Amino acid sequence: MQRCPLPHCLQNLFTLTAEVQSDSLRDTGAITGCLFGNLALEMRGQDEVIRDRLQVIFEEQLDLIEAALTQAVETGDLAPSLVPARDTARALVAQLEGLVLFAKVFNDPAQLDRLWITSLNILGTTGAAPVTPATPEVGTAAS
Repeated sequence: MQRCPLPHCLQNLFTLTAEVQSDSLRDTGAITGCLFGNLALEMRGQDEVIRDRLQVIFEEQLDLIEAALTQAVETGDLAPSLVPARDTARALVAQLEGLVLFAKVFNDPAQLDRLWITSLNILGTTGAAPVTPATPEVGTAAS
């Protein structure tokens, strides 16, 4: 299997997330948000089994991103950091989840438009080109 450079993989994840939220708005008139995040908020104090499973799901996400961060440093795709990879992974997941929540609250996928550039800030890099915005800016044509 060919390795996906971290910046490219993260940018793809963010682009797909924005597309899913835009598609949801177009198809249903509402942003769906993150299904796991929604369930976690709804069930936070009601069902320990579901809460435990959701914790495992989020820990698995952190494991994947932490491994990708570690590999990116080892291959030179990302500069070493004083911040542990697990903490950086947690910050990236929290940012993604938070902006998806904002998109849902405001029913506006454009809330995700700054996700890539702010993630680059977390990573301490300027990275690749920004993710295509979920919504076109005023005065531009949608592609």
